Amino acid sequence: MGEAIGGLIFRQRKGKSRLTLQCPPALLALLKTHKKAQVAERLKAGDQWMDHDLVFTTKQGSPIERTKDWKQWKAILRQAGVRDVRVHDARHTAATLLIEQGVQWCRRSWAIPG
Repeated sequence: MGEAIGGLIFRQRKGKSRLTLQCPPALLALLKTHKKAQVAERLKAGDQWMDHDLVFTTKQGSPIERTKDWKQWKAILRQAGVRDVRVHDARHTAATLLIEQGVQWCRRSWAIPG
């Protein structure tokens, strides 16, 4: 059974408790920088922080609303001057680019989970 948070259901993964993904060094550096910024946000939020062990959150640690995420995605596409595509399509592009950079994994379907 999962935990309901803000309309979302969090469930434990089936099988292994954690999924380890390889990523290019540049992406790893960005994620480490993001983690430091998130620690600062956590401290600033104090008792208001909602810890769900998520990588990308609101400033209070809660999950990002799906519609807000979608609107930001569309704005990024417009700003970049690229054609309108689904986030799902971008996942495949990202997986292809990672493969071209030599990132390896056991099953390619694990490259970009979701």
